Amino acid sequence: MTIPKAFLFTALLVAIEVAIYLGFEVLLNPITVNFLKGDYLEHYYRFSGELPFVLAYILMFLIFFRSDFGRAKGTEHLRGLNFRILSYIVILAIGLEFLDRPFFDFSKIVDSFNGMEVQFTQYSSRDMSIYRIISLVLLGPVFEELFFRKMVFGRLYNKYSLNVSILVSSVCFSLIHLPGYRNLLPTFIFGIVSCLVYHKTHSILYSILLHVLANLSLVLLSIYGEGFYDWIFSLKFSFIYWVVFLVGFAMTFFGLRKITSAKVYNKA
Repeated sequence: MTIPKAFLFTALLVAIEVAIYLGFEVLLNPITVNFLKGDYLEHYYRFSGELPFVLAYILMFLIFFRSDFGRAKGTEHLRGLNFRILSYIVILAIGLEFLDRPFFDFSKIVDSFNGMEVQFTQYSSRDMSIYRIISLVLLGPVFEELFFRKMVFGRLYNKYSLNVSILVSSVCFSLIHLPGYRNLLPTFIFGIVSCLVYHKTHSILYSILLHVLANLSLVLLSIYGEGFYDWIFSLKFSFIYWVVFLVGFAMTFFGLRKITSAKVYNKA
């Protein structure tokens, strides 16, 4: 895969998802409103809101990447997972949560350094439907890791250096999270970490599990994170706030270092 193709496939993925979403909005939703009422209609809207994402990835896999799932490429088994590496994956997931915090708070940090009064919004739990939770915790990690790490990164690495392959695939991964600009750097960093994990372990399962844990923390904090956010905002970007950031960096570095120096891998 060439670099232009990597960006083209990413753009096509987004275009297919948008087209399917618009198809639901224009063609299917007006008809469905006449047949479903109350809770059934609510379930339909929540389910159909996640479906374009799933269908877009499935179509991309079927049309462009079917050969990557061939048996000749090898099969990865859960029984082959190294539990020591799994413990480092947990450390990585926790470390990334703290490491990413300043990127999400970037505008507030800038205002604080400029002497402006910072408005710390009160915590409010997000309305997470079961369909959204399944999409974030299960489907998203599987589809995104298969696409951006196993397919895009893997194919780029057949043609370019490791650093270039990691950089391009991570940029592509971050771009699909637009227009959420605050998430661009965190997803870019996550892409780099996930590529390194996949490259060193030769198993996409570890990258998927890291993604599952990262998204699970997002879901749990979105629903139950009042205490956590109250504590973070109470620090008001003081010395302790940046110590938390450094702890996250240290945990991320430690987890990556341990994984990259481990000698027992699954080979796919």
